[in-house]
Amino acid sequence: MRRARDGPLLALAIFALLACPTPASAQKPRAERPTYSLGEKWIRSDGVFELIRIDKDLYVFAQNPARQVHLTRDLGIARLQGGQYWLETDPPLNLRWPLEVGKFGISDVRWRWEANPSGLPAKLTWSVEAFEEVQVTAGRFWAFRIHLQVEYPLGSRHTHRLWYAPDARLFVKAEWMTPAPAASFEVVSVERPQPPLAVVLDRPADGTVVTAANLVVTGAVRGGGGGIQVRATVNGAEVPVATKPGPGGADLTLSAAVQLKEGRNVILVTATDRSGAVQQQARAVVFEPPQPPAREPLTAPPAAAAVAPPKPPLSPLTVALSSPEHRSKTLQQTVTLAGVASSGQGVTSVVVTLNGAEVSRLQQPGAPRAVPLHLPLRLRQGANTLVVTASDTGGAIHQEVRTIYYEAPVPLTIAFRYPEDRGRVAEESSVVAAVITSSRGVARVTVSVNGVDVHQQTERTPVKSIVVSAPVTLRDGANAIVVTGVESDGTMAQDVRTVFLDRPKPAATQAPAPAAPKPAPGRWAVVIGIGRHESESIPRLRYTVPDAEAISETLVTSAGFTKEHVLVLTDRTERKPTLRNIKWALGTFLARSAKKEDTVTTCCRGSRGRPI
Repeated sequence: MRRARDGPLLALAIFALLACPTPASAQKPRAERPTYSLGEKWIRSDGVFELIRIDKDLYVFAQNPARQVHLTRDLGIARLQGGQYWLETDPPLNLRWPLEVGKFGISDVRWRWEANPSGLPAKLTWSVEAFEEVQVTAGRFWAFRIHLQVEYPLGSRHTHRLWYAPDARLFVKAEWMTPAPAASFEVVSVERPQPPLAVVLDRPADGTVVTAANLVVTGAVRGGGGGIQVRATVNGAEVPVATKPGPGGADLTLSAAVQLKEGRNVILVTATDRSGAVQQQARAVVFEPPQPPAREPLTAPPAAAAVAPPKPPLSPLTVALSSPEHRSKTLQQTVTLAGVASSGQGVTSVVVTLNGAEVSRLQQPGAPRAVPLHLPLRLRQGANTLVVTASDTGGAIHQEVRTIYYEAPVPLTIAFRYPEDRGRVAEESSVVAAVITSSRGVARVTVSVNGVDVHQQTERTPVKSIVVSAPVTLRDGANAIVVTGVESDGTMAQDVRTVFLDRPKPAATQAPAPAAPKPAPGRWAVVIGIGRHESESIPRLRYTVPDAEAISETLVTSAGFTKEHVLVLTDRTERKPTLRNIKWALGTFLARSAKKEDTVTTCCRGSRGRPI
C-alpha cells in the first residue's frame, strides 16, 4: 500500500528518467517538429536510448528491454518503462509545433502506473517560458525552456522544467521538483552535432566576366548556432539580401540583386550566428559593357585643327597586395599583410577587416597618392577572409579580398566529456562520451571498462576528429574506464577515468503502527461544507465548514480512506462548493475514479446546518 501512495511521484520520476528527445529567427525563435530515423540515439548521463522501431505514430526508444520510452510524433509521452515500474498517460502530452516563446496548452489526462493500473485524473499544463542559452556536458545550446505542471483533484501539484535545443533536435536537460533527484538529467553527447557556420555562394563564380550590370547572387548559409543574420556588400556598399529556410530547414538560402560598376567588383557576403561566430565569402566579378559597333563616316572629315596634346589621365584607385596570397595555406597563426593603396587623386582612407572584424583604419588627412600597408594579422583555425577597402578624394572605393587557410598542428588529444573523474553514480548503466582529435588524423578508438574492451571504432580514412559515445555497465565499487586513440602510424594516446558505483542501500523495514488503519484504495468520498451562500438573504452557517473538515479527517484517520480518494469542497478549499464544482465532483471525479466494486460516500453540510 505504500507503493500505491508513492505512485504519482514514482510515475513522474520515470517520466523525467525517459523524457522525450528532438533554427530559430533572430527576432522570434521557433523550432519545427523533428523527425527521427531508426538507429538514432539519445545519449544522456544515465545511458544511451536508441530508436529501435516506429509503430504507427509512435517512436520507441530503448536502452534495454526493461527501459523504454514510447513517444508520439509530436513528442507526447505514451508509455515509459523503467525496470519493474511503468507509466502511461491518456491522452499523451502533446506540444504544439512549431515551438515559440509564449505557447502553452492545458489538458485533462489520466496517470496510470504499475501500482495503480486504473490511474488518477490530473490536469497537465505546459508553457514555453523562454529561449535561453543552457550549458550541459555535451556543450552550450540555445534552448526553449518548457514549464510543466501536474495538478491533482485534491490540489496537490508538481512542477518541472525541460530544455529543448533545436540545434540538437532533442531535450538536452531536465530539472524535476519532486522528491526524486535521480530524475534530473542532461545530455552528455550529441550524435549528430551541429556543423560549423559556413557561407556557400553558388553564383557567380570567382573571377566571372559579365556584360550586364545587373547580377543576382545566390547561395546558402549552413550550420551555425541559429539566429543567423546575413549582410551583403558590393564594393563596400551594403545591398539588400533576402533569406529563407532551405529544404528541411537545415540551411538558410540567400539571394541578392546587385548593380555592378564597370571594371572589377568585389561582392562580400557575411553571416553571423547567435553565438557571435562570423563567416564570410567573397567573389570578384568583372563587368565589361559591350562596345557599340563602329560606324563608317559618309564624307571625309574636315582636317582637324591643331590642338595641344591632352594631359595624361590620373591613375585610378588600386590596392596591390603582395602578401598574403589568395587561397594560400599556412601553419603559422600570424601572417603579414603587405601592399600599397594608390590613386592619382590621393588616398583618403584604408580599412582592413579580418573575418568581419575591423583590425586597422588608416585616415590620410593629406591624401597622399600612395599609402603603404604593413600589418600583422592573427588568423583563426580554418578559412579566414581578409578585406582591404581604400577610398580616394574623388569618392572612388576599391576593395581587395584574400582568403587564407590556417591549419594549426594538433597533437593526438582525448577530451573526456562524461563521466567525471572520481565521480560516484547510483546506477550500473552509464555512458562514456569523449572527443578524440589529431591534425594527422585519428584511425582507431577503443573504450574499455575494467580491462575489457566494450567499444571499438575504426576509420578507413583517418579523420581529424571523432566523437565517441558508448554505453557501459559498471560493477560495484571502483571502475577504470580507458579511452584509447590511435593515429594511422601507430601513435597512441590514452585517458583514464575512475568511477565509483555506490548502489543505494535498501531502507530498513519498519513494522506498521498498530493504531493506523490499513488504507482502502477502493473507497471514495466527496465531502461538501457550505457556510456562505451567494444570496445575502440566507444567513451564514458557522459549523458546516468545520463539520465537513472533521468528517473528511475521520474518513482518512479512522475509516480506512486514503487522502487522495477524499475530495473536500468548502469555503476554505481552493475549489469552492459552487453548483458547477459539485456537479464536477459527483459526475466527473467519482465517475472517472470509482470502479464498480468500490465504495462511494457523499456528505453535504449546508442546509440550515442540517445534513442532506
